Amino acid sequence: MSVKDHKEMKGLESENLRDHMSEAELIFTALAELSTRQIAEV
Repeated sequence: MSVKDHKEMKGLESENLRDHMSEAELIFTALAELSTRQIAEV
C-alpha cells in the first residue's frame, strides 16, 4: 500500500502518517526500514 493510499484509508490530509500509526504498523515499518538498510549495505 502506498503512503498516499494509507493516508486516504486513515482519512488524513497533511498530517504525518507516523503520528497516526498503530504500534504494529510502527513495528513493521521499522523492521522494513532496518532490513532495507541492511540489504543496501551488503
